[in-house]
Amino acid sequence: MTNRRIFFLLLPLLLIIGHDVAAQKKKSTQKKSTKKAAPSKKKKQAETIDTIGSRIVVITSDFKPSLQNAAKINFTAASSVADTTKIPLSYKVPSSNLFFSYEPISIQPLAMPADSGLAWINQHQIKLGAGNLSTFFGEGRFSFGDGKKSITTLQADYISSKSNLFAQQFSKLNLDVISIFNSPKNIEWTSHAYFNSITQYKYGYKPSTLSFTKDQLKQIFNTVSLQVGAKNSTANEAGVNYHPQLSYYRFTDNNSGSENNVIFKLPIEKVFSKIMSFKLTFDADIANTKLPTATINNNLFSLNPAVIFSTPNFILNIGLRPSWDNNRYTMLPNFIAEGKLSNSPLTLQAGWDGNLQKNSYRSLIAYNPWIGPFSTILNTQINQQFIGVKGNSGNHISYNAKIAFQQLKNQPLFLNDALDGKTFNTIYESSMNAVKIQ
Repeated sequence: MTNRRIFFLLLPLLLIIGHDVAAQKKKSTQKKSTKKAAPSKKKKQAETIDTIGSRIVVITSDFKPSLQNAAKINFTAASSVADTTKIPLSYKVPSSNLFFSYEPISIQPLAMPADSGLAWINQHQIKLGAGNLSTFFGEGRFSFGDGKKSITTLQADYISSKSNLFAQQFSKLNLDVISIFNSPKNIEWTSHAYFNSITQYKYGYKPSTLSFTKDQLKQIFNTVSLQVGAKNSTANEAGVNYHPQLSYYRFTDNNSGSENNVIFKLPIEKVFSKIMSFKLTFDADIANTKLPTATINNNLFSLNPAVIFSTPNFILNIGLRPSWDNNRYTMLPNFIAEGKLSNSPLTLQAGWDGNLQKNSYRSLIAYNPWIGPFSTILNTQINQQFIGVKGNSGNHISYNAKIAFQQLKNQPLFLNDALDGKTFNTIYESSMNAVKIQ
């Protein structure tokens, strides 16, 4: 604000003040004149008349207005210290006694229907049939037990057929009994007994050139077996699972051939955590075969220690198989890995596995019932490297594809006997490579 503006603002105020000062002086002179004398009215009016001359007032000022410094509030970014003190609070809850004027109805438990998937029902079934070529068929299945403490199933089946051609007939009879018993100490006992009888005749020859009687072509193979096993039905405090099994096989034919076979298996598993466990399996297979041509002892022992790492998306089995094949020591690998692909139902498989396949008179007859006399039995050593994929599509379709490259030693092969044309000679291939697609 300039000095000129201040002057014009104060000028009216000064004029008013000057006018008030003149009026006050005039009043004071009038009072003095009235005290001295009392002149006439005309003279008095003449004397009171006065004039105020014009005046000029100049005000000069160097005042410069300015604002007073205001106190500013400063804020800091540091947060307040948390109060961690605990104030003990005590509450006094008065005890109240409630009295009801009515008696509550007693609770009565209702029986819940058992799950259909777990309910054990004893069922019995008999099936009979007949067809051409004089074929007769019969089958029966029966079950017993309560489903909790004991379960027993009995199965029997028979089939026979006879052609119009010479020595073209066969018959098969099977009897099978399986029992499971649960002991109070959470041990599950299993027993399996069966009898199998097969009657058939050799074929492949030319009756016009070679002459055999029916008894010379007839073959009867009988197998009697008894198996006993035990395993813990629930997890124990030591975290060890076991399942020992002892089996005995008696195999005979109608040509003075027989074989006694004892097999013992002892798998043990120790669980260390959710992802790590240790497995150890001991196998002993002892066989004694008596044939008209030779007596053969064939024994096989093996161990299989393995460490297993298992997660929902990955499984790794690291193990070895030291084996003794008739006093011949062999170390075989046992490495298997499975991994699930992310965001995919596919699981990849890869491994390097080896094992010894036990060959016996009973197993060779099961594969080729028309083999001729032999004097030796060798076990087959199998090494394989495989890759595969498995998975599922929806809730009802699952698939598993695998390709393996195998190296086999002492693989049994069968060649036609050129002398009579009705049997096969058994030979063993010392080294063989194979591709297996599954």
